[in-house]
Amino acid sequence: MAAPGKTAIYPLQILVNYWELKPQRLATKLNQLMRQGITHIASFVPWQVAENDISHSLTKFLQMLADRKMSATLILSPEVGVHALYGGLPKDLAKNSEIQARNRDEQPAVSVLPPRIFAFPSLHAKEFTTRYHGFLTKLDGMIGDLGRTQPELLESLQLVLTGSFFKYYRPASGSQLAAFRGANGDRSNAAELAFRAELDQCANLREFMAGQGIVPKAKENEPFFRAQFQTNAEEHFRIAQSRQVRKRSVGVDVAQAELFTPEADPSLAYSNLFQLTARGMPDFPAFDRMIAEAATRQAMVGEARAAPVLHWTGFGPFTRLTDSEKQYLILKSLLLLGSRGGGLLLDEEEWFSLSNAFRKRVELFAETLLARELELETKAFCLTGHLWSDGKAVAQPGGSAAGGKDSASLFWPELRLTLDTQARLIASPEALAWEEESKIVFVESNVILTVEKWRKLVAWAEAGRVLVISKQQPMSGAVRADFEAAVRTRTKLDLNIGTRYFVYGAGEGKLVLFEPIPSSRPSEWKRFVASMLSLAHATPEMGANDPRIDLVCLRRGLAQGSGRAGVFVFNGSRSPVSTEIRFENEVAISDLSTVLSRLGGNGDPEASDAAESNRFELETPPCGVLPIAVNGLGEAGREKRIAGNLAGLTSKHAEEAASSELAGFSTGDDFSGIFK
Repeated sequence: MAAPGKTAIYPLQILVNYWELKPQRLATKLNQLMRQGITHIASFVPWQVAENDISHSLTKFLQMLADRKMSATLILSPEVGVHALYGGLPKDLAKNSEIQARNRDEQPAVSVLPPRIFAFPSLHAKEFTTRYHGFLTKLDGMIGDLGRTQPELLESLQLVLTGSFFKYYRPASGSQLAAFRGANGDRSNAAELAFRAELDQCANLREFMAGQGIVPKAKENEPFFRAQFQTNAEEHFRIAQSRQVRKRSVGVDVAQAELFTPEADPSLAYSNLFQLTARGMPDFPAFDRMIAEAATRQAMVGEARAAPVLHWTGFGPFTRLTDSEKQYLILKSLLLLGSRGGGLLLDEEEWFSLSNAFRKRVELFAETLLARELELETKAFCLTGHLWSDGKAVAQPGGSAAGGKDSASLFWPELRLTLDTQARLIASPEALAWEEESKIVFVESNVILTVEKWRKLVAWAEAGRVLVISKQQPMSGAVRADFEAAVRTRTKLDLNIGTRYFVYGAGEGKLVLFEPIPSSRPSEWKRFVASMLSLAHATPEMGANDPRIDLVCLRRGLAQGSGRAGVFVFNGSRSPVSTEIRFENEVAISDLSTVLSRLGGNGDPEASDAAESNRFELETPPCGVLPIAVNGLGEAGREKRIAGNLAGLTSKHAEEAASSELAGFSTGDDFSGIFK
């Protein structure tokens, strides 16, 4: 298990918390891991431990790693999956009710994950931020001193910073139907003061004073600006902590990540408590759904991506699952998040409780993902006001509602249903630049278009893509003036498929303006989304006829040729499933594990005489994953098939002409020998 490169996160991280073991036991543990082929490990650095580290356990840990030529990833940000009381927070901060975060219901936002239930602090509270920055400064100084005296200790060290508690500020009562359902956000006094200060700042900006635009301090516009505030607050928190660890520890690899701990998510709070008190089995289907939700959301830090990492703890409900269920969740989370630059964080004891054959299989896929041989393609983006909110609607400017009483997420539910994991939810236009293959972006009705956002979206669309926005999109006065001037000077198509929309040219791309659809006509909304995907050539390339089956399509590396993909068939049910996989064009399939194991050999590892078809009958075992290699998929596959058909027609026409013009010519004759 190799170390990651600079700013790259290794897809499979084995968690060994240095502070849980005394030095002698830690040394023995590291020796055992080395004998088992593990040379890179991960560890949390709990705030409460580092503040009182009089024995310098972190320094000793780094010295042990250097002596064994091992490497490590240290996770510094406060997270819910830490094996310490209060998630590693200092006890006095965790028990201080005056700085607790408040959710939408103005109740404390609570973590119910073992070893102890506690209320999250507000990341806006001054007492919290001042002390947290002091903690980071202390770590930065310690690492900087080590770098000057023993630079070899830091050569294989990676520091990881995360978004911390922001995505857990949701009431459990509104999150039960799906992950991230309900309005997320901190409503504590500290957060409200920060929100009002940002509203004042927006009101004083020239672009919002230009008239005809959205008014920051109007009561009906508060939900729009609240979503924007929550997104900005998270980014400011990330940037601030990044600066704190770069003052003295110059040259140390620092990576940004978004750490998901499904067992601690508010959507599972009631379920986990019920299973714990009734001594029942955990909610496996909910864990399964959470993986896809984590993989389809892209957090950003400025113009850099925060790599998604999913953490299965060694003390939560995950430990009570069966081996087959654990293996299913591990493999799915590795493939979905590892194919997007992130990965999987797994407790060391849980990892070695699995069979040797399964561990080798996982390591094979991890190495393949690190080499970028398998990547999750993004066909469509959905730009939303806040990445961790998905719930009740906000009204449109002017009193009307997009979709009536529908969710503020107009596009996202339909995109997830149509494209599954090939759709990407973002809250920052900067994320568009990272997925060059994507062809369309839908802008949700809760996004405020500022001059900066508008120009970035238009520039992205002008490169040959499609931008879809509402005619009633909230925007600043400056954007409104620019927007109206642009649509007046461009030719348009006025179309109506139940939903009226206008298509404008935008460079080599298109700008689509649609009129909001009443909630009483959901079928028209589905038809509109399908029409937009077709316009952008972003329709799905495959499908299954059984809803119990999930298909994950990972494109293959360019070195392996175009039109190739790895398709994983996931059966999350407890019974075998026979299903028909349908492709949009004829393809050839083979066993992906065999193909990947041969990539270093001679010749084409996928050379095969398999017949091509667009339908395949496959059987997947309970909690099973079936990996298949596909050749000829998508646009490249269509071009290949057309070229083959044209070549066949050309040969046929040549033979027909020769038969009519040349006496004695027969198509059964072998003329190849004449030219040898």
